This record gives sequence, structure tokens and C-alpha cells, in this order.
Amino acid sequence: MQFGGHIESKDASVAEAAQREAREESGNGELVLLSPAIMDLDRHELHAGFSCTAHWDVGFAAAITPGVEISVSDESEDVRWFPINELPAQVPAGFCARLERVRRTAMSS
Repeated sequence: MQFGGHIESKDASVAEAAQREAREESGNGELVLLSPAIMDLDRHELHAGFSCTAHWDVGFAAAITPGVEISVSDESEDVRWFPINELPAQVPAGFCARLERVRRTAMSS
């Protein structure tokens, strides 16, 4: 759904890691975080194939230039952008409410 990844030793902060991962996975080197502030925190269970049973997503809000060409990097199978009110039906449970909180928080920052 959203871009993600892991903190690497060269990252100075969680926000810097998030921006780097989003740029790598989106193929858009101009993607910029709106703020270094954490906008969303989500804990969810993991299933078989992982070494842990739960995972935390730390979310940030970012912006890209409208009309930017979509690019799929080596780190993604597909990349698509959706207006908030036109998300696909198969988003994870609770995602729309989380996204709305992020949108409200980002707009007030």
C-alpha cells in the first residue's frame, strides 16, 4: 500500500529513512516529506515467513509535484497514485481512517 522500508546506518533519523525509502520505491527523487513529524503509527500482526509476530509502521506525509511522471523502480512491482477519495477497495482495514487523520494533521502543520 504505502512505501516502506527499514532504517539503515547512514540514515540520521526515522524521517530521513522514510524519505529515502519513499524516493527509492517510488522512483521519484523529488518526493519530499511535508514534515519530519510522525503522522501515523500502526501496529499489526504478521503472518508466516517473518521472524517476529508483530510490526510497527511509522508513517509520514510527503508531497510530489502534481502531474509527475509515474516511475516503477527496481524496489517496486507497481506504483500508482490515487486521490484520497478514490482509493482502491482492497486497502487494509482501518487504512482510510488512518489516512484521513494524516491528511488533517498534515494540513494543520
